[in-house]
Amino acid sequence: NYDEASVRAEGGGGEVGSNEGFDQDLKSAEDGLLAVVELGYKPIESQTFTVGYRKAFQDVYFTNYVAFHTAFFRYEGLFAERFGVNINVGYRYESYTGEVERKDHVFNTSLDFVIRATPWLDVGTGGGWRQRGSADGLHPEVEYDDFLVRGGVTFTY
Repeated sequence: NYDEASVRAEGGGGEVGSNEGFDQDLKSAEDGLLAVVELGYKPIESQTFTVGYRKAFQDVYFTNYVAFHTAFFRYEGLFAERFGVNINVGYRYESYTGEVERKDHVFNTSLDFVIRATPWLDVGTGGGWRQRGSADGLHPEVEYDDFLVRGGVTFTY
């Protein structure tokens, strides 16, 4: 449950509780529904294909909450017990409710490579792309394309 006291006032020094009409609770059973569905296929021990769907909601600092639907595909493979590849592709539809009302599309992809140098040391690198867009086109200020490059070392004991 959300109430007017949980939302900051728009003016006047950031007082709490003076925003009438922003007491937006979860609007329906559909908004409050939590669901996770995943289906995986492992043709051989070192390769996994997964598709899935997730429906949830979470608190957001600039409004009351966001309800979202996420669909994804993931591939994880290890070749010759030394070289790994991870591929992720996803889509998320977000519906913000409360002081800020908007709907967004979020697309993301990533590709990572890992080399198992020893049984206790993995070295990896990868990259990705994320795009946020306003579903109704009314909020161009939240739209962006984000490109990621990463690297890392994992020690296992």
